[in-house]
Amino acid sequence: MKLLYDLHIKTGTLDIDEVINLCPHCDLKIKCEEYGTEEQLSVYCLEGIFRSNFSVDELQKIYKSGISDK
Repeated sequence: MKLLYDLHIKTGTLDIDEVINLCPHCDLKIKCEEYGTEEQLSVYCLEGIFRSNFSVDELQKIYKSGISDK
């Protein structure tokens, strides 16, 4: 959990105003669909964006620039 927290701090994702901005970068969408938590903050948000093909540096650039999809 601490590692995920540190990664979210580094990428700036703790400052995201709307969870929906994380969704395009998350590869756990199928889980959210299964449990009815799409576009809502869930446990899948914590890990899902780091399971994508983006590096932490790429994610940091995406979130700091405010781009919601790539």
